[in-house]
Order: sequence, then structure tokens, then C-alpha cells
Amino acid sequence: MDPAEMLTLVAITYRGCEFNLSDAHSRKIVFDETVRCLEDYSKTQGNWELAWGPAGYRPGIVGMDISAMYVVRGRSEPSKIAIVIRGTNFFSPIDWLSNLLIDPIPWEYGGAADDVSISQSTWLGLRILQRLRSGPVPAPPASRTPLEQVQAAESASEAAIAYALLRDIIQGSSTFNSAAYLKVIRDQIAAIAGAGSFAANRNRGLQQAIVDAQQPPVASGTLFEFLKRFVATATAPVDIYVVGHSKSGALAPALALWLADTQGRVVVGAEQWDPSAKAKLHLYTFAAPTPGNAGFANRLKQKLAPSYRLANPYDIVPHAWDPKEIREIPDLYGDQLTAFRIPADVLALALEATAYRHEVSSAPWTGGAVAQSNFLQRAAVEHLDFYLKQFGIYNASSLSTLALYAPIP
Repeated sequence: MDPAEMLTLVAITYRGCEFNLSDAHSRKIVFDETVRCLEDYSKTQGNWELAWGPAGYRPGIVGMDISAMYVVRGRSEPSKIAIVIRGTNFFSPIDWLSNLLIDPIPWEYGGAADDVSISQSTWLGLRILQRLRSGPVPAPPASRTPLEQVQAAESASEAAIAYALLRDIIQGSSTFNSAAYLKVIRDQIAAIAGAGSFAANRNRGLQQAIVDAQQPPVASGTLFEFLKRFVATATAPVDIYVVGHSKSGALAPALALWLADTQGRVVVGAEQWDPSAKAKLHLYTFAAPTPGNAGFANRLKQKLAPSYRLANPYDIVPHAWDPKEIREIPDLYGDQLTAFRIPADVLALALEATAYRHEVSSAPWTGGAVAQSNFLQRAAVEHLDFYLKQFGIYNASSLSTLALYAPIP
């Protein structure tokens, strides 16, 4: 499969981050926008149709979705589908915080050995994905209730503020005190390294997400149920592509391995979505942090077809949470990140025992270093825009970080 096409699919997930997919109005808007993008972008045009989702989750009744996913089916090859997971919602502080849950959690599927583990952030994200629900194509929305109107207005306001900040960062016109911001980041890294897991109890929304993730899975409308029906009725060999960028680049391997561990002959008593093992799983990730440890990486290689991973060496995110790569961060942008040297060394030392590592090596990166006015601008453009440019599909007005996060009219 063309990596540029896979990257386009996952880039589309950032459209509508200002909406909550649990709301019928919002889901209809994002559904229509997803369909439009699939038809408008050159790499996906005419190739795919929505088959499940988009579905999302937010903890509580206010704030943004912290998780979203959709599934597309090939038009010319109906037995081919792609499961596309959204990365971090820039507009959601809770979603940002969830990335910092770095304690190892044992892998709980397929009778895996004790040496297989994932980060708590990956565990939480996977549990939420397993519980997402999708229904039929949304009908034209009815009138919003007063509560829904308030929720929508609050989300729109928060998103507008966050988007203005993102625009200023990428355009290099941010006026906030970057030195003070750098100090906050350094202090947070020190807190993570000193406390192990991030202090989830400091944030009520994140704590609620962890509680929700521990609840029994829902019975219908889930990805698992969709796949059971899809595979059972398929008349040709099934290919399933699991795709992620950034945070979802860590979640995609976890989701793919969960599917592999609940397919065919598995541990007695475990429910199977593909008892005959008719489907072949494929994995594509971009700009991904590590999902788990060496045991996880080895198990993934044994269970899946060769995976595709692309990491920009100048992108900070793929350097987490491998201790060796964390130590490289202070030298990425000349002297712009040297203040991170001691915190990075402390964090790397704290992570040594986890044995976190990437599941596979990155495909070759051909882009060179491009100086930016400050480290925030550099970090922002290296994380998505430069991946789009690597494949020649970047377009400032339609397929770029700012265009993808821009409010849907």
C-alpha cells in the first residue's frame, strides 16, 4: 500500500477536532467532512468509502474528544479496509496529559509472557478504542438541547483559542514567553522522571478516562463487532490496514496486536473476531512514540506482516519513550533545545528499566534539516507538515497542520 495514501487517511482524522462525536450534530458534521476529504485529496480520491465511524470519546460532559477513529472500505476492493486512528487532539489538554502516562502495564491478550508490556498511555488509548461505538450514517441533526448548545459553544471557544496559538506557533509569530514555556516543560519532565507515572489525579478528566477504560466493553457498535461481521461476510481474502500518526502511531501497533491476539486460534475463552484467520493485518505508522517494550516489539514482529514506520529524525515525538533517543533531543535543533539536556538525561535514566523501544526501524528519511525561528515552530512543522512534504502531498491551503486543524465552516 502507498504510504502517502496511508498518511493522507490519518491526516484526515484531524478534521473536526473541535467537535465531540458523541453529539449527533457534531458527528454529522465530521462525517460529512471526512467524506469530503476522502474525495478531495488526490491520494484517496475515489478509493475509499466510510464503513464505520467516525466515533469518538470524551471523559465527562465537557471538553473535547480525546479519542477518535474511523474505518474505510476499498471501493474497487471491498475486502480491503483501513482502521484509521486519530493522534493527539491539539485542542484537548486532557489528551495531551494522557500522553505522559509512561508506567509499564502488562500486555493482557493472547496469553503473552510476563515480559510483554505497554505504556499506561498506550493501555488507556487502546482500552478507549475498544469501547468506541459507531452507528448508522447520521441523519440530518435535530434541534440541540440547551445543554448541548452550551457544550458546543464551550468547545468552539476553547478550540478557537487553541487554534490561534497553533497558527502563531507555526507562522513564527507567537508572542508568549517561550522561555517561561520552556521552564514549564522542563519542570514537567522532571516531575515525570521523579514520580514514575504522570499525576493523573491532578486532572479530573484524565482520571475519569482511566475509570471509564476499566469498565466492561460495550456489547454492540464497536470495532470488534464490525470486524466480526465484515470478515464473516467477506467473499475474498481480507486485508486490514491499521494506521496512526503521532499518539495514534503508538496506538496503531497496540490495536493491531490486540486484533492479532484475538484472531484465529487464541487462548481458550477469549472471544474471536476472525476464528478462521481469514484476514491479514498490516501496520502503517508515522511520527510515532514507542507503544511498549522490547517484549511487545518482538511479539508484534511475530504476529504481523512486516510493518511500515516512518520517523522524521528532527521530530521530537518519535524520540519518546526510548531512553537512547530521549538523550538525543537536546541536540536536534542546534542550541534551541540545550536547556533540555539535564531533564532529558534524568528522564532517560528513569526509563531505562522499562526497556521501551520502537517496534520496527524507520523507513529512510530523505528530508534535511530546516531552521525555524524558535523550537516551538520547529517542533510543530517537523511533526506533520514535513511528513506530508516528504511524500509531496503537502498543500498549505488544504493538507497541512493549519488546514487540517482549521475550524470546519
